[in-house]
Parts: sequence; structure tokens; C-alpha cells
Amino acid sequence: MNRPIFNILRAIKSEDPPCAGCSWYKRCAFNKIACAMFKNYTESGELIGDMNPTTKIYKEIYNDVRFRIAQVSYG
Repeated sequence: MNRPIFNILRAIKSEDPPCAGCSWYKRCAFNKIACAMFKNYTESGELIGDMNPTTKIYKEIYNDVRFRIAQVSYG
């Protein structure tokens, strides 16, 4: 199994994501931004880092050519 996928599945089973209850949740979803805490959560399953979302972090997470996630349209 792909390591990032394994980490996110493990994290989902063990605890709530950092986005649960976050005031930035809708803004991140609609504006395609993400914070360092969410990036660490998807990569290692740990809740560490700040919650200041940026487009740079979003692109680091989702611009994965293996899955072509950056090309998905939600509109």
C-alpha cells in the first residue's frame, strides 16, 4: 500500500482530523488552501504544525501526478 494513503487511513481511524471544528474549514475547502497541521496529518497522522492555511501547502499535498488530484474540479 502507498505510504501516504496508509498514513491517512491510520489517522482517520484513530482520531478526528485537524479540520474538525476549525474556523477555516469552509475557506480551505472552497479556496483550495491547507495548513501545515493538515499536511502533517495526511503525511504522518500526527497533529503538529500551525493552522495558517496557504495555497503553497495545498499544492504540496494535492499536486500529486500519480493521482492527478490537482486536475479534479469540484465546481
